Amino acid sequence: AGAMACDARSEDSWRFYEIDPVVVRIASDPKRFRFLSVCQPNADIVVGDARLTVAKEPDGRFDYLVIDAFSSDSIPIHLMTEEALRLFLGKLKPDGLLALHISNRHLHLSSVAAAVAMAIPGTHAVLITDRRENQGYDAVNSQVMFIGKSKAALGPVLSWQGASPADPAGVAHWTDDYSDILTAIWRKYR
Repeated sequence: AGAMACDARSEDSWRFYEIDPVVVRIASDPKRFRFLSVCQPNADIVVGDARLTVAKEPDGRFDYLVIDAFSSDSIPIHLMTEEALRLFLGKLKPDGLLALHISNRHLHLSSVAAAVAMAIPGTHAVLITDRRENQGYDAVNSQVMFIGKSKAALGPVLSWQGASPADPAGVAHWTDDYSDILTAIWRKYR
């Protein structure tokens, strides 16, 4: 829908990466959604797989990267591997932050994200959980894992409500050659 476009400040420069051109067309249609047309009518949108398109960017370019691709039933595992996080972290400035929106109804992704972050030397991570008051059948707590190359970059995040240290909880980190979706499902329902 492009809702994040309305979080931009005038001094910001935002770029959106979206794999599906149909999603871009729908989000850009003001008859359906107005976030882009009102907040960033000339949005910089790159169509293609985020891992492949971000790889083309110069190292150290970004202050902040948000990966928001994990809330559906079928997650893009290739964006949650050690190799992917190394790539994304390489594109950040030294004090930049990577934010993984890992809220999911069926998968426990916080331990996976923590395990991947901890597998990369010099990386630090903090989990933010926004607990819903109404815990009905389909309620999902919102979770974001913030990952940085320095503790100082995560300093402000540590003071936010719902902040906790990243905990891999004994989960093996995912790589391009290994992932364990069944354990992520089991941990969610345990």
